[in-house]
Amino acid sequence: MRKAAVYFVTVLLFLGCFQSVAWAESALSKEFTLDVDLNRDPTFTEFIITLRNTSKQKQTFLFTTSQTFEIQVTNLETKETVYTYSANKSFLQALQTLQLKPDESKQWKDRWVYPDGKKPVGDHLVRVSLVAKSVNKKPLSPSERTIEKVVTYTREHPTIQNVSVEKRYEGYYITGTIQSNQNVYFSLDDGHHVFIQDKAIPVKSHNFSILVPYKEIPANTKGTIVLTIHGKGDMLPYAIDLGW
Repeated sequence: MRKAAVYFVTVLLFLGCFQSVAWAESALSKEFTLDVDLNRDPTFTEFIITLRNTSKQKQTFLFTTSQTFEIQVTNLETKETVYTYSANKSFLQALQTLQLKPDESKQWKDRWVYPDGKKPVGDHLVRVSLVAKSVNKKPLSPSERTIEKVVTYTREHPTIQNVSVEKRYEGYYITGTIQSNQNVYFSLDDGHHVFIQDKAIPVKSHNFSILVPYKEIPANTKGTIVLTIHGKGDMLPYAIDLGW
């Protein structure tokens, strides 16, 4: 327990390596789902947008221009919109349709290249909208065609990079890369109780993945769940806020 407490204090001192991701649900609709995944790189963020027909009949989406989606990224501290997909773009001003069969999906990708190669820092709200006017001639409300995620961009850790967190059915799935040959471990706690301590992380070709089953976290836990990656040597710890 003493060792875990020491790591926890160290993490609090090294706030630059603290990553937080708040995941939103898919856009609310009985006919379709709208999801967005983010791949973050030192020089850009890639958005992968997926529209899927979840109904048992063909869905026809109507667009008033050739633009099918919109992305806005807002710095939550400064309230500044730092990226807009449609900015400085021209779209064909004509009606467009997209048809999806049952369980069929359509995917779009876009890259936000950081100005001057400078990576953003801090909490950012990512808002993705389907700009369709209607589906099967039924008007779409904002809640049906918009999804939001809060993402924290952190300073680069000297060893651990490209970390992503995904909430799966069975638990939290964390992946990333590590530029070190020493053994690495992770611990899980809520600031008061340690749920997992010093569990070895398998690393292959500098890539690692961690699955934290929900059952490892007591149901009555009320604090913020933090997963900390650390080594036994002088490697700085890397903390990830999983929320709860």
